[in-house]
Amino acid sequence: MSGTLQTNIAILGGTPAGIAAAIAAARLGRSVLLIEPQAHLGGMSTSGLGKSDVERRHLIGGLFQEFTQRIDQHYRNRYAPDSADIALCQDGYYFEPSVAETVFHEMLKAHPQITILTSHTLNSATTSENRLTAIDILSPKQQRITVHAQVFLDATYEGDLFAAAGVDFRLGRESRDEFNEPHAGQIYFDYQQQQFLPGSTGEGDDRLPAYTYRLCLTTDPANAAALTEPPADYDRRHYLGYFDDLAAGRLAG
Repeated sequence: MSGTLQTNIAILGGTPAGIAAAIAAARLGRSVLLIEPQAHLGGMSTSGLGKSDVERRHLIGGLFQEFTQRIDQHYRNRYAPDSADIALCQDGYYFEPSVAETVFHEMLKAHPQITILTSHTLNSATTSENRLTAIDILSPKQQRITVHAQVFLDATYEGDLFAAAGVDFRLGRESRDEFNEPHAGQIYFDYQQQQFLPGSTGEGDDRLPAYTYRLCLTTDPANAAALTEPPADYDRRHYLGYFDDLAAGRLAG
């Protein structure tokens, strides 16, 4: 496919945020184009992150609550009411990534106003008077498609769209003093005691959060990639502290 597409709202990023925005817009009667550069939707939730870190669930509502309710119902349809699997899903907050992907597609399929393009990457953005007017995307066959929309939403994890549009940004973490945020900058924090530890300067720097692989475990050899040896620079001592955290209850096992 090549040429031009017109829609009310164009969303770059088929992450949970992008999916929620698409559904919310469709329920308001808008046409939506949801563009995802990868081959499947759902971001981290469908790529290994099967645990929702929500401590105050009574505050949850909206589409995320609908998502967890659908997850919970999926497992209740699949397992006996008193099974360990029902308990493990934690009312839909814990799930297999494949189940999350199924639920996301069910929620999207209920809204014909949403058009989904997977494996389509952002090529460039066009602006006029500080307003984003169009974007060019590339199909899997590298065909160029120009997308016009009344509203563009950046739902990527790394701000790909606003960077392409020329919006100013910076990388790193700000200092504690810049916006008067007590937990900003370089800090060491004891979560259990709720107190700062020595060495917490609050200084800013250009460091970024670590990137991680969200890997799932399986007993199915046909659906597994064996890790036969660690990377050349692997040092087990760097990670021994996690065992202390597990033993102390600071991390969930």
